[in-house]
Amino acid sequence: MHQVLRRLLDDTVELSRADSRVLAAFHSGSVGTSEEDEHSDVDPVFIVEPAAFEAVDSELPTIFGGLCETIHLWWPERGNSDQWRNYACLFERAGALLQYDVTIMKPPAALPVCVTPAQFLFDKAGLLKVVPEGAPYPYSPARLLWSIQRYWLYVFIHAKYLRRGDQFKLAFAQGELFQEHLEVLRALDGRAAPGWWPLVAKAVVTPDRRQVMLRYFGATDPGLVRSALTEELAAFSRDARAACSRWGVRYPEELEAVVRAHLGL
Repeated sequence: MHQVLRRLLDDTVELSRADSRVLAAFHSGSVGTSEEDEHSDVDPVFIVEPAAFEAVDSELPTIFGGLCETIHLWWPERGNSDQWRNYACLFERAGALLQYDVTIMKPPAALPVCVTPAQFLFDKAGLLKVVPEGAPYPYSPARLLWSIQRYWLYVFIHAKYLRRGDQFKLAFAQGELFQEHLEVLRALDGRAAPGWWPLVAKAVVTPDRRQVMLRYFGATDPGLVRSALTEELAAFSRDARAACSRWGVRYPEELEAVVRAHLGL
């Protein structure tokens, strides 16, 4: 990463380490991994005491303002909630224009949070569990079945969009299929943590699956979408059955059959 960004990261980590309200911190992006390069930004996550969450949140712009020469953008992420907040800070420091993504969150219900040695920053309250790179990641079979069911629901939804020739909704529905297929691959891999989907994809999409997974992004014309579905559904069914076998989940054969019949696929 850029040296100026590295110094700002170190500054914010040290401030948070000294703040008793901040319980733990870890990297959620490419820092410390084989994906890090000179273009990498930073994505630290700071776990905050629930009672102090709103106060820490309100102080963040002032903290960054004191560490940077100019803040051009302080942008709240879509989906921010009372459990977590993410902000993109576009700033100038030492003559460089750079981006810093910061997340604060309350302690999650599922503890400890598993992180690799490269992700670990600090932990004052025993909230983090350091696991070796590539170690098995805890996975819920209930999540797997939910993802498979959602996939076939969105295949069904394709039918009306195909009949209408609605290209924008078809593009949306293809994206939803991609996300659930990726979740199935994560279950099949058994090592990848949930996270930003491009990083998850790099971890679990093997070379033999790459072309099929990219198909979800390639078609918007209704005829091309219908053609792409044939290969997408075959690959998903194969991967989902394998994941179900791994996790002892009954694959919903009837659901696949009735949806396929509805689309004539």
